Amino acid sequence: MSTATQIRRDFITSKAPITFDSAALSELTAKESPLVNPMENILGRFTIDKVKPLSTESKLEELLKKIKAAPGTQIKYADPIHGKVKGQVEVEEVELPDWLIKVINTPPVLRLAEVGQMPLTGHSRLAHSIGVAILALKLKESLQLTPQETKELCIIALLHDVGHGPYSHLFEKLYIRHKQDRFDHDLHRTKLIHSSALSSTLTSLGVNPDMISGALAEPEEHWMAYLAKEILDRLDYNMRDSEYSSFSREKKDWIQKKTRNVLPHINRKSSNVFFSSQGEEAIDLFMCARGYTF
Repeated sequence: MSTATQIRRDFITSKAPITFDSAALSELTAKESPLVNPMENILGRFTIDKVKPLSTESKLEELLKKIKAAPGTQIKYADPIHGKVKGQVEVEEVELPDWLIKVINTPPVLRLAEVGQMPLTGHSRLAHSIGVAILALKLKESLQLTPQETKELCIIALLHDVGHGPYSHLFEKLYIRHKQDRFDHDLHRTKLIHSSALSSTLTSLGVNPDMISGALAEPEEHWMAYLAKEILDRLDYNMRDSEYSSFSREKKDWIQKKTRNVLPHINRKSSNVFFSSQGEEAIDLFMCARGYTF
């Protein structure tokens, strides 16, 4: 019996383990066109009707309900981190553009609502990913982004963690311990960006999936991916992780304020992203805040 035949039999009869061997899948695709790609079949269960946010994320749950009621429209989101006014508990709503909502409402991204950000915290990869996209939106005017650049930067920010499993990098270590093949979230991200629902959505918005996946694969070669992955990612998770920690309210507000103060010092010239010289103190205090969080 060939490997491809065995995979087909296991897939149809739901016998474990189902492998994702690329050569075998290519053989199946060539010989038996009716076979559904296993990854696409798995992603099919993550729809706006079925996905369940983590129990601590009431604001994210409200957002998903709004998307379900009016998919593909501009929606206000009361993000518990970036909607805060001057570090206070009160929350204001952030406008999420219709094109960003369309990308959020795809199976690979919705899947992140059920993926914990890291152990001992109560927030998800989806809340974090949307948070990074919100930070990108906030830079639209200061970086003088064109509408297309704004769209591409925000989508790169939203998708930077789309390939992750649960509980940050701990999942990868546990997976590697019990599997011969290595789980690589970067490789998985590329596959998910090119999945049918996400790639077709990006294309319909005038965004090239190859550009998005290529930039995220080599962020040091692309200023948008570098800004999203190396800077905005750290700013969001420092604020968000501290919010869901056991710190006092006073310390949470201090960490988030010092982290947020970095934003005005981010600059861009052509394809280079850098901090202004006036931001040295703000960056030093952010590093202190990051140390407290860890």
